[in-house]
Amino acid sequence: ATPNDMIPVTVAPGENDNDNNFVEEQPGSVSGTVLADTNNDNVGDTPLSGVTIQLKDAVTGAVVATTTTNASGQYTFTNVAPGNYTIMETQPTGYNSVSDVDTTPDPDGNDGTTPNDMIPVTVAPGEADNNNDFVEEQPGNIRGNVKADTNNDNVGDTPLSGVTIQLKDAVTGAVVATTTTDASGNYAFLNQSPGNYTIMEVQPSGYNSVSDVDATPDPDGNDGATPNDMIPVTLTAGENDNDNNFVEEQPGSVSGTVLADTNNDNVGDTPMSG
Repeated sequence: ATPNDMIPVTVAPGENDNDNNFVEEQPGSVSGTVLADTNNDNVGDTPLSGVTIQLKDAVTGAVVATTTTNASGQYTFTNVAPGNYTIMETQPTGYNSVSDVDTTPDPDGNDGTTPNDMIPVTVAPGEADNNNDFVEEQPGNIRGNVKADTNNDNVGDTPLSGVTIQLKDAVTGAVVATTTTDASGNYAFLNQSPGNYTIMEVQPSGYNSVSDVDATPDPDGNDGATPNDMIPVTLTAGENDNDNNFVEEQPGSVSGTVLADTNNDNVGDTPMSG
């Protein structure tokens, strides 16, 4: 069953031993890249080297060949027999998948809109099946705290725990994640995809807002002077966007009486309403 460029033949007297036939085919190649998206446009910008790529038989799942990306983020499988395969990427540590598609349309079709570290490929005889590209991005982290101003200087002094904080998509308004502040008043949204968000505080009962700003200036800008329980944040690839802080204060009350002195002893005797 395995071709070896040889055919055994026994020639009998007077025999025409015909149809000793050899069949050949041109192998193809499969190539692509693994790049990191660094500016949140879902396009690969920076090469990722050392990423493991496997070429698997699409029917049996058997690994046909394994390679790694070079310094330019490129990989290549040469001398690939024509057939149906799956290109499998080993997800690089510290990155999330953005896309995995054959960016040059060919008869292989598309892998769908949800990245799954796989690209289907059909290699025709002699074909150089290129541009099977994987795009990755580093997630970032968003942190901050909620504190109470207890000495009326508009600076948070005492941690407020159990305050609900939501992370919302700045475009759709959809809630991406929800958390609560810990005993130190801190909250965190970890491993978030780069993008534009709004941090929304659920106003704690019994408190008024003093401020809600990113205390560390960054390209996100400022939320304005009037607190509104929201902080805009633009998360870039691999960024630790910290110090998104909310300051609250407990309101107080002032009370007293108005009384009339009716017996000239300078002490109030009779209530005066209205």
